[in-house]
Amino acid sequence: MAASLFSMGNVDEGIRVLEEGLAQSNSAANVSFMLGQALLNRGTPQDVSRAFEVFSGASIAKLVRELVDPITIGAIRALARAERFSEIPNYVARSEVSDSPMLVAAINAFVSIRRRLQEQTGPLLDEAIASRRPTDTRSATDFLARILLEAGRQSEALPLLQELFDANTPNFDVRLLLDCAGRLGKDKIILDTCQALYDRGFRDWEFTEFESQYLEDYDHQKAISRLQEFIAANPDHRVAQLRLARVAMRYGLSDLAPLSEATLPPPDELPMRHAVAAVRALQCAWLGIAGGAQVIRITARRASGRPLFSARNSNRP
Repeated sequence: MAASLFSMGNVDEGIRVLEEGLAQSNSAANVSFMLGQALLNRGTPQDVSRAFEVFSGASIAKLVRELVDPITIGAIRALARAERFSEIPNYVARSEVSDSPMLVAAINAFVSIRRRLQEQTGPLLDEAIASRRPTDTRSATDFLARILLEAGRQSEALPLLQELFDANTPNFDVRLLLDCAGRLGKDKIILDTCQALYDRGFRDWEFTEFESQYLEDYDHQKAISRLQEFIAANPDHRVAQLRLARVAMRYGLSDLAPLSEATLPPPDELPMRHAVAAVRALQCAWLGIAGGAQVIRITARRASGRPLFSARNSNRP
C-alpha cells in the first residue's frame, strides 16, 4: 500500500502507513529500510533524525548480510546528512559493520568526502578496493562504486558497476554504469549494456532513444529497426517518428520515414533537445534525399553529446 501511495506522489501518507507498519512488525528490517529511505528522500531535519532511529533500530539479528548492509548504509547516510560525524565510529564498530573491512573503509571514505577531508579520501578508497572479498555484498559494492564515482575515479568504479549489472542486481541503477562508461568513452560497453537491457525486456522510450543515439553511429540499420519496433507499438509517438526520420535521412533512407509539418510533434510536446532536429528534418524534406542526408550528416558531426537517461537516483551515495 505504501508503495502505491509513493507512486501517486502521496509521500506523507506513505510514510504514515510505514510508521504504522513498523510498530506492528516490531521493527522488521524490510519495513525499517523502506521507511528510512522514504524519510531520507523527504529530507527534513526531523526526517533525517528519524531515519537514523529507524535504520539503527531495525531487527537484523537473524538476517543474512546481503539484507543487513543496505540498512547499515542507510544509517550512515542519515548520520552524515545530519552532520553527526562523531557518532559514526561507534556505529562502524558494530559487529555487523566491522566484519567487512571493505565496507568499513568505504564508509570512512564516504565520511571524508562529506567532511571535505580530500587528503584522506584517496588512501581510504585504495584500502576499500584492496580489502574486497568474495563475501562482500552487492549493496556494499554498489556503495563503494558510488563513492568512487563521486571521487572522480570512474575507471575503478566501472568494473564494479559492470559486475553489479552482469549479476542482474535488484534495484541496480544502470544509469550509473552508462554514465560512467560514457565519461570514459567506452562506447562498446554502452552498446553491450543496451543490448542486454533489450534482451531483458526494456522497451520504454527513454531507453530506446538513448540506445538509438549510439546505434546511429555504429549500426544504423539496427537503430532504425529498434525505432520502427517502438513506433509499431506506439504509433502516436511523434518524437519517436522524428527520431526515426532523422536517422533515416542521415543515411539517405528518408523513404523509410516520410516527415511533414503535420507529423511533427506539436511545440508543447517537443523536448527542447529535439527542436534543432525537427528544423533540420524539415529542411531535409524540402531539399530532397541527397541534400537532406548532407544536412543530417553535418548536424550529427556538430552534436556535442547525447542525452542520458534522467537519473532517478543521485550519483551521490
